[in-house]
Amino acid sequence: MHMTILAWFPLLAALMIQQPAPKAASQPSLDYEFFKARIQPIFTTKRPGNARCVSCHASGTPMRLQPLQPGSTTWNEEDSRKNFDIVRARVVPGDPAKSKLLLHPLLEAAGGDPIHDGGKHWKSQDDPEWQTLAAWVRGQTMANFKPSTGGKVRIIQTNSAGDNVDVIDPVANKVVGVIEGIEVGHGAATSPDGSRIYISNEADSTLDVVDGKTLRVTNKIPQWPPEQHRSRSGWQERVCVNCAGAWCRRRYRYDDAGTREELAGERCGS
Repeated sequence: MHMTILAWFPLLAALMIQQPAPKAASQPSLDYEFFKARIQPIFTTKRPGNARCVSCHASGTPMRLQPLQPGSTTWNEEDSRKNFDIVRARVVPGDPAKSKLLLHPLLEAAGGDPIHDGGKHWKSQDDPEWQTLAAWVRGQTMANFKPSTGGKVRIIQTNSAGDNVDVIDPVANKVVGVIEGIEVGHGAATSPDGSRIYISNEADSTLDVVDGKTLRVTNKIPQWPPEQHRSRSGWQERVCVNCAGAWCRRRYRYDDAGTREELAGERCGS
């Protein structure tokens, strides 16, 4: 019996040697659609006390974003692809804590780099923008992206005589957020998932797109010039936006019978 056990030892050793080494965990891939819909708007967002990212990073910096086309508030498909290639070189997939894109504008006390020439945009890693960037670095995709609404009801109160919009909690009966920089706001609507708020801005003749978490304006969709509006009667303009953020603009005319005729249409961007 003793000899039988000893005879098994060489066989066991050989089997152990043949076992493949454990594979290292693969890095998540970076999703382009999530980048275009959720990350790029961060680069055009105005934050109090700071210039927009695009104001510096469209020229004269190592992370060189594509310049915005004249009159545009976001990038077309070709330029978005170029931005994606530039920005993904500044992150370590799967590891936000080692990604320059997240550390450079983050306050040093919160784990960021000591210096960022453009100032510190986030005081904490809990900042919704920082969390969105971190989610992308970890492999978040638009296919499985489901913003949490938390089941909260909010009232959007525009101010046609000012430049801000109040977000009101009707249960507590108090203002719980303020959207700055929308002058002479009128109509307001939200996306079904609550991730975006859309407010008509009469002063700029734009439909302003607001991030539902940060309450910052991330895009301004131009409307047709007011002088064109006055030249027609019975017209109506609509901007249609899908959940991914792509939008189109349509203008219609109605006769006395209520028949609708499309006067103009334009696919604008995302």
